[in-house]
Amino acid sequence: MDPACETLVEAIMRLCDPKLLDAVARAEASQSDALLLERELPRLQPKPQDQANRPTVDKCDFLAAWGLLLADFAGQIDGRKVFLRGVPFSPIAKTVVETIPNAWATQMSIYPGSAVVEAAGLRFVSVRVSYQEPLAADAKLPLAQAITRWSSADLVKAVMEAEQRYIPHHLNEFYRQAGGVRRRLLRDAEVQQPGKDNWMGRPSYEWLTVAWMDLEADFRERLASSIFLDGVKIEPEPEVESRPIPQAWASAAKIEVSNGTVTLGKMRYSGVKASLKPQEQEQETATLGDAAAATCNVSPTELPPITEANMRSLTDEELLLLLEEHGRRVVQTSAMPLIQPSRVSFGPILIKRMQWNADQGLLASTFAGECAILVAWLRSKIEHHQIPTKRGVEEPLREEYRRLKAGSTP
Repeated sequence: MDPACETLVEAIMRLCDPKLLDAVARAEASQSDALLLERELPRLQPKPQDQANRPTVDKCDFLAAWGLLLADFAGQIDGRKVFLRGVPFSPIAKTVVETIPNAWATQMSIYPGSAVVEAAGLRFVSVRVSYQEPLAADAKLPLAQAITRWSSADLVKAVMEAEQRYIPHHLNEFYRQAGGVRRRLLRDAEVQQPGKDNWMGRPSYEWLTVAWMDLEADFRERLASSIFLDGVKIEPEPEVESRPIPQAWASAAKIEVSNGTVTLGKMRYSGVKASLKPQEQEQETATLGDAAAATCNVSPTELPPITEANMRSLTDEELLLLLEEHGRRVVQTSAMPLIQPSRVSFGPILIKRMQWNADQGLLASTFAGECAILVAWLRSKIEHHQIPTKRGVEEPLREEYRRLKAGSTP
């Protein structure tokens, strides 16, 4: 596994000299939790229950062992094997994560128990360790790399942990049908190996599906605020120059990392790259009218805004179109919440989502599993409202699941 980010403790356990780690582990057995808390040090191994026959190690010797271990870790930083990132806390507190220069390695005070690093008169909190060298501020990455590099490290790790539940053959089957933003993160040697108990049959992909749903939702939220895309428009009128893709479109668009394309309606971009810095070129103004124009080829100027004053003039067909569009955005994007229901049934929107799952090749292998995924999805869409249980949604979905399952069976 090549984790995008680890805690200080995880990185120390992974990289440092095993003899130094063993020395700390043996010395810490006789140290009190209060001492470790005071020095902001973690306990590398669970405290043994039976202390009677264990030698007592002097506190100074214990701290000296930790000193040697942290010096070894600082050497890893100085040698640019790892890179630290944290949130500045003092003397000036900030809310953004910054890279801590590797050149400061020899003067760093590292407190792995509290994820704190002090250097050059600065104090950083929530420090994490990256194995990837920091990128330039204007660096551009392919979509596949951007998703794992700039999304939540915890959610990326959750996908990796979910992949570890499967053997290579089953992972290949999942990703062959998945498409979209999903791509395999772990190599064959990093997941389960085939055996007599796990080779036959088709497993449930619920864990992996939910992990990817969470990661994709996080990435799309960032597309709407802090990640910028650009690419060459190839449809409906091909161009040759790369241009920014409006954020209001990008977060709701169909993304294919396998070929680097982004599609919304009739608008299609190829060779798409992501960055944390927008292009200096002025971005297209993205409005509801623009999005409608991209979908139905109507000029934005021909679409007057819908207001309370003209709402009653809408025809029944137009109102139905608005409700259909709301349902589409709820089902296919992470940014759109579901209108808070009163006595409205959840059934139709859950059926739509289940149909969408089937179209994407993500239908769960069991009806119970699909219901669990749908309830989790619904919970992510609605706040401050009672959510039905898995058993509560089964009845209206059962018939449609059978139809979709029959249609997806080769």
